[in-house]
Amino acid sequence: MAVRRDIEFINFRPNLLVRDIDASIAFYRDVIGFEVRNSTNDGSFALLGKGLAEVALVQTDNPPAEQAYLYVRGIEALSQRCKDAGSEIARDLVDHPWGLRDFVVRDPDGHMIGIGERV
Repeated sequence: MAVRRDIEFINFRPNLLVRDIDASIAFYRDVIGFEVRNSTNDGSFALLGKGLAEVALVQTDNPPAEQAYLYVRGIEALSQRCKDAGSEIARDLVDHPWGLRDFVVRDPDGHMIGIGERV
């Protein structure tokens, strides 16, 4: 299959199913640092983001735990902010031999959010 040169990837946004939209908004806004870009009045959906990074939160009664990955600059500061907020750190900040430094935090629904910075 030939690779088309006229295709440009702009963004990739995970949709995470969550039990409590308000708790999830608080986590992604106050701990991670996203801004609320849109939400429904009935509390069934919220879109948060910063720069080109976004996450959509969709309310459901029994969400399965998922995984997502966020690339940032300023990994040490974000890691410390997550710790200071009392977030569950699933894996502490580590340097990988392939040029990445990252950690993993759990959100209120148990989603594993890897957060990394290329070094």
